[in-house]
Amino acid sequence: MKPHIGNLIANELEEVPGSVRLSTRLGVFEGKLYRGWLTLLAEEGESLDMEATFFLSPEWRGSNFLGYQGALERIRFAVDPRANLFYFGDTG
Repeated sequence: MKPHIGNLIANELEEVPGSVRLSTRLGVFEGKLYRGWLTLLAEEGESLDMEATFFLSPEWRGSNFLGYQGALERIRFAVDPRANLFYFGDTG
């Protein structure tokens, strides 16, 4: 993620105190956690607004991704890899 984009995102979110280390297939990265709202836009049906935890690191050079802990664990979802579709809905 480009630093200016991370700064724009951080300014809109609530910082969680302390720093964390995230171990990924690209290595270990130091960063901070932030809490805020995320909207999953639907091509069909209703979009979903949900609270999520974001990890921001100035060292991160990979693409953006949705993680299970802090985001996907809060919703019902299914993936259809043949059709390249992601289905989601509220847990309520």
